[in-house]
Amino acid sequence: MFPAEIEDIIEKGTLEGVSTEQLASSIATMAFFNSIEENVNSPFVDAARLAGQKHIGGKRDDITVIVGHVLA
Repeated sequence: MFPAEIEDIIEKGTLEGVSTEQLASSIATMAFFNSIEENVNSPFVDAARLAGQKHIGGKRDDITVIVGHVLA
């Protein structure tokens, strides 16, 4: 996932008052669906292109998400 996609989920979830667990689950779900999508643009696709390789769609991999809440 691109950082902006993660930021969007966190921003919207924070405005809606969802828990850190729900945010982590939303990010993991989006990452999973991106990994199995055949026509998604991703950081992996961009990196493959820069390396001179052709890759289309997501890349299945392990998914781990940690979301923390900082109190100041």
